[in-house]
Amino acid sequence: MDKQHRGWAYAALVLAMILWGSSFVALKIAYRGFHPMFIMTLRLFLSSLFFLPFIKGLGRSYRKEDLKWLILMALYEPCLYFSFEAEALRYTTASQAGMICSLLPILVAVPSVLFLREKVSLPMIGGFALAVGGSVWLSLVSEGSENGPNPLLGNTLEFAAMIFATFYTVSVRKLSARYSAVSLTAVQAFVGTPFFFVRMMLAKDAIPASFSLGPFMAILFLALFVSTLAYLCYAYGIQKTSASTAVIFINLIPVITLTASIAVLGERITPVQISASALILGGVILGQKGRFRRA
Repeated sequence: MDKQHRGWAYAALVLAMILWGSSFVALKIAYRGFHPMFIMTLRLFLSSLFFLPFIKGLGRSYRKEDLKWLILMALYEPCLYFSFEAEALRYTTASQAGMICSLLPILVAVPSVLFLREKVSLPMIGGFALAVGGSVWLSLVSEGSENGPNPLLGNTLEFAAMIFATFYTVSVRKLSARYSAVSLTAVQAFVGTPFFFVRMMLAKDAIPASFSLGPFMAILFLALFVSTLAYLCYAYGIQKTSASTAVIFINLIPVITLTASIAVLGERITPVQISASALILGGVILGQKGRFRRA
């Protein structure tokens, strides 16, 4: 890949991280007026409307043997990922959720070792241990607050969401050889909309009885910029680089989320939380250093 295309791929990945980093704050705002299942259903429904004109293009590139992988990709994300993250942000702060999100790069290394037979290095093992240990420490030292009443539960749920994001990243990399970023993102929206619609109908008091402008604008932002544009950029970045390269950019998310959380939500982070967060990022960097030095 030439420098120009690589530059566009990197720019797309940076934009995706900015949008994803701000999505934690947008979800917190949306929760002030609407039920989580209503938020997920509406954001994916609006996203799917954007992709309606591209259905024919998806049909032309479709192969029967890819059906399993397409379903798994959409099941991992948005279905399972959003389900766990929606619950996580009810219990933890946006800034802490963004920090747990930084574990994704080192988690993606696990299937690379298991399925792609990459060698395990000491930096990878040490980095993984530091990052996971830091996330546990962050959860244990964080006290409940208005924005995060139960950080331990919330951060655990966010970690589970990262597991599904890991499998999603691997699935996208496998499918991106034959499908465009538009097609893959469209599948996510078309599968996710009925999934969350059913969950919304089964949930208690999920249909809003009143309208709140601020939370509704947050849902629009999530639909158009996060569920649509960010996933397009991420899928394009993976397609033009690699899954291992793309997930490095995830390290930008905690910085963006922390900045936005303090500026918009007024969240505060203690010195102990800063130390635990530094341990997470240090572990991620150490683990990736071991991988890419070998490469």
